[in-house]
Amino acid sequence: MIVVGTGHRDLGDRNWIADQMRRSLTEMGASLLYVGMASGADLLMAKVAWSMGIPFIAAKPWAGHGPRRSDSYDYDRAIRFAQEVINVTDYDHYPGAWVYEARNRFMVDRAEAYLAVLESNRRGGTFNCVNYAKAKRMSGRVIDPLMREVRVEN
Repeated sequence: MIVVGTGHRDLGDRNWIADQMRRSLTEMGASLLYVGMASGADLLMAKVAWSMGIPFIAAKPWAGHGPRRSDSYDYDRAIRFAQEVINVTDYDHYPGAWVYEARNRFMVDRAEAYLAVLESNRRGGTFNCVNYAKAKRMSGRVIDPLMREVRVEN
């Protein structure tokens, strides 16, 4: 199954989240994963997929996209171990916040299910990505680090 991964940049218990990612990807039968290359959940999901032997596609929102300084190591490894690196847009410099939404839609449009790290009652890009996937009648799982639960959504 082709899965799109999405999630918050700021994470709490990374070990618990990584364990839930591993369990979810296994139970979903993930054969390919799209990750958006943002700090936090995206880069953690790339690391988890690579450690499990699940191929992943690094979907950079724009061509010149790079890591935050603190994420350089994980970002560079994700690029190196990705099955493919795709620049969703061709901009060399940050074109505006809309590009993250374009990247999320690009990934969802190519996936069969989603795996999201999304805290209860939180809004933003991850919330919008999940809602877009739901509007396409896509099933998925939500790892909620605040409530420490994983929900299966159909």
